[in-house]
Amino acid sequence: MNSLSRVPAGRRRASRRWRPAPHASTSTHHLAVVRRALLAGAGIVVGGLTLGSALAGQAIPSVTPAALDGAALSIQLVPHEALAPGLEEVRIGAASTGTPAEATNRLLAVAPDGAAAAIASQIGPGPAALILAGRDGTRRSVEMPGLIGAAFAPDGSWLAVIDGAGSIWRLPAGDLAASRMADGPFIGSPVVDADGSVLALRVSSIEAPIVSHLMRIAPDGSLATLADDDLVYGAQLMADGSIAYVAHHGSGTVLKQLVGGKLRQLADLGEDAVNVVLGPNQDEVAFERSGQVFVRLIGQRVDVPVGAGARPHFAPDGHSLLVERASGSVLLSLDGTQLGQFDGQTGFGACAAGCQP
Repeated sequence: MNSLSRVPAGRRRASRRWRPAPHASTSTHHLAVVRRALLAGAGIVVGGLTLGSALAGQAIPSVTPAALDGAALSIQLVPHEALAPGLEEVRIGAASTGTPAEATNRLLAVAPDGAAAAIASQIGPGPAALILAGRDGTRRSVEMPGLIGAAFAPDGSWLAVIDGAGSIWRLPAGDLAASRMADGPFIGSPVVDADGSVLALRVSSIEAPIVSHLMRIAPDGSLATLADDDLVYGAQLMADGSIAYVAHHGSGTVLKQLVGGKLRQLADLGEDAVNVVLGPNQDEVAFERSGQVFVRLIGQRVDVPVGAGARPHFAPDGHSLLVERASGSVLLSLDGTQLGQFDGQTGFGACAAGCQP
């Protein structure tokens, strides 16, 4: 899940020691399924992933564009507001044609105003460049000890970045140095709240994330657990201040929501549902299963196929879905009608005034 009410967290919960979940002793096959679902949204290769703890101790220096091959890429930001509010196509020269988990030059996030994009030279534990490319041609590259995910703050002034060892960094969009917020390890795509806190998944380890808790990291680095679930796959902030999140329950995947400190379950999506996202009007949910994207109305059990693809994202007005395919991405209506096709990577900025559902 991609883009709150405050949920109090007692000192005991926020500082509790990590322990195996009740299902941690299940079969190797079950562990593989859990790891696949947890990492699907992060675009991370799990097989052979070895992350040394030494990475977390490295500084993140700013570098000049000439110091990195990635900074010399041809990068164009092309808005497509006529098709969907906030829709931005990012055309990257020499972009990888591999799967999202294997791709180099991978789009991580679009700034809220659509004027900039964050691009990873590669995803994983090895040294990487985080490239901040502006629509006006400006470029900044930052050396990172590996990259897992990044997200802009709502005002676009800084990014939360998860490095290859799972540490979270605060990276100003200007030229100031980055600062570490918390060690983690965290995984997936962070979510930045307007108050400067960050939502992220804290895992038992990146190599074997059989436990993942939904956490809030305050600007001072303090941690609070937001939900009791021992295996959370992803979370998103909703316009009404609530938190929607996806968790493993029994043998399936459930969508839950924290509203005013109270928890409610919105949908049980059964087995093998990944990359789940709640629509901005909170009436429908989109998800991926076995290479197909589906939409379901909240309160019903009928899954409507939208088309082939992966990693669906609702447009800010809730009227369409952006779906990734091997050849690029497509914009689909909720009934599966194709509205646009793009060779470049695509994402949504913030919703412009008046475009909320």
